[in-house]
Amino acid sequence: MAPAFTPAEELAIAELLIGGNKIEVVALRLEVQASLALARWKAFLCVEVLGEKGKPSMDDQQRLLAAVRYRKDTAA
Repeated sequence: MAPAFTPAEELAIAELLIGGNKIEVVALRLEVQASLALARWKAFLCVEVLGEKGKPSMDDQQRLLAAVRYRKDTAA
């Protein structure tokens, strides 16, 4: 069974990938398989994040980061 990611780990995934790191770096940092980190990243990429071109714009990425940071900051 795939591990659940904490809000802090989800933020790390988003920050690292948006920052230009490869999924292998993210996986090493979180000590999980790259496929698990990639699957979680892909789960973030809903229609609102992907935009019209099917790829997140800089603004879309910033909105995603803000949402994931908010989730981390408000998690109980």
